[in-house]
Amino acid sequence: NGTDVPQLNSILNTPVAGFVAERNDGGLIAARGQIDIVGGPALIVSAPEPSTTPIDMSFTSLESRASLDGGVQLANASGNFQSKRTEVVDSQGTAIVVTGADDAALEANFGQTLIEATIDPATGDPVLAQGAGVVINDHDLGTTTFTTLNVTTTAGLGFQAINGGTVNFTTAPIINATGGAAVDIENTTGFTNGLAGFTFERLTSIDSADEGVRLVDMVSDFTVRGDTFIQDNSGFGIDIQGGDAVIIDFNEVNIVSRNNVGVQIADVAGVVKFANVDIDSDILDDQGVATPPTGFTDRPGGNAINILSTWDDGGRVELNGGIIRDATNDGIYIENSIATVQNMTITVSEVGDGLDQLDTDDGIQVVTSGTGSAIVLLQNNVIDHSVDDSLDPEAIEESELVGDNGIRLISNGVGTLNATILNNVIDSNDLLTFPADNIGALHATVESGTMHINVVGQN
Repeated sequence: NGTDVPQLNSILNTPVAGFVAERNDGGLIAARGQIDIVGGPALIVSAPEPSTTPIDMSFTSLESRASLDGGVQLANASGNFQSKRTEVVDSQGTAIVVTGADDAALEANFGQTLIEATIDPATGDPVLAQGAGVVINDHDLGTTTFTTLNVTTTAGLGFQAINGGTVNFTTAPIINATGGAAVDIENTTGFTNGLAGFTFERLTSIDSADEGVRLVDMVSDFTVRGDTFIQDNSGFGIDIQGGDAVIIDFNEVNIVSRNNVGVQIADVAGVVKFANVDIDSDILDDQGVATPPTGFTDRPGGNAINILSTWDDGGRVELNGGIIRDATNDGIYIENSIATVQNMTITVSEVGDGLDQLDTDDGIQVVTSGTGSAIVLLQNNVIDHSVDDSLDPEAIEESELVGDNGIRLISNGVGTLNATILNNVIDSNDLLTFPADNIGALHATVESGTMHINVVGQN
């Protein structure tokens, strides 16, 4: 307690850790130095809650390799921390952790930051697992800065900031995560190169047990300049919930081999934009070969895209291009929201529930319910239904067909559904072999409330 280290100049190499001050509620000073450690974390500083430990620490570099317990951990610290260069390689724990007590205002700067796993050139596999990358939680009064941030994990999420105070990026990070979300941000303020908002260069999430990208209660704009790639996620591919009137802007998004809803946007107050979003419901085998779902049990869960309840908060969603392949539920489902869907190609695959029942799947379905309303612009989209060869039209009763349209509009509440439908190409010919009247290109139902439809051009 109260340890004063005026000059920490030596390079430390021990099998345990470089510098450890756990459950310390006294002050720590390190004027300069570097730590290079193999087999453990480079630095651990913590104070027992609700105490804080005041620190003033500056390092030329911090390096941790092959640690079983992360690389750098700062818990309940206040004051200033700086490392001009931070590297964590092959850490089975979380590489960088910053957490704070309610009154812990820490200014932490990790400088040029690299987190990665060593790859065996002969096999292409990681030599050791790299756990989660960066976790900044419950750090409301603090500021965390990265001059550069490049993260590659093999067994954990890439970047997480939940109630993380303020995060500064000097340059846009690149995040590649296997075994977790690429980014998970909630109620955290972001700046990139001095401008308000989070900006990332590229995002990748593979084999996440949860979401691929999670953005909840955003208080800052969010932009991905390059590609966002998500594969084999168990949760939503991209999950966007709530937040202030911010702008969330994705460029190229590719979601493949999904096991859940591809993109879910709910209760947003700002604008969510996708320049291009490709969602493929095909299943990838061990060799990466894609095959469409061939039966009811193979179908991924949920619609390809859900847009929910943006009306109340004035939020808006723009889908400006992309391809949805082999959707086995609705391609795009919109409820009580303001949305533009344009330049999309949507293929709905009717795989059925057994050989004698056709499931309810629409290319685009728009619904109003309760007190909500909807305003949608659907233009220049191509919507196609493909029917599983195993489905027998003669074995299906008309009562078993309850949907299956190119575009379906349902007013079921006290609000108003306003739909402008311009120059869409809808091919439902495969469905017309089935004995039903309520399938086809466009189907509108007013159960209650009000509906206004403006249809122009080829639909």
